[in-house]
Amino acid sequence: MLWPLLLNIFGFAFFFGSVTLTRFRTAILQKEGHRPWVQQLATDTFKRG
Repeated sequence: MLWPLLLNIFGFAFFFGSVTLTRFRTAILQKEGHRPWVQQLATDTFKRG
């Protein structure tokens, strides 16, 4: 019973961390949208698909 608990805790921590980092990245890109590096990143991403 210990291993399923540990796996669930690890899975939730990984999910929470990934969602937090995604939201943090989006917030930075929105705040710094006027910077040239953000515009370059957006055009590169748009060109890739």
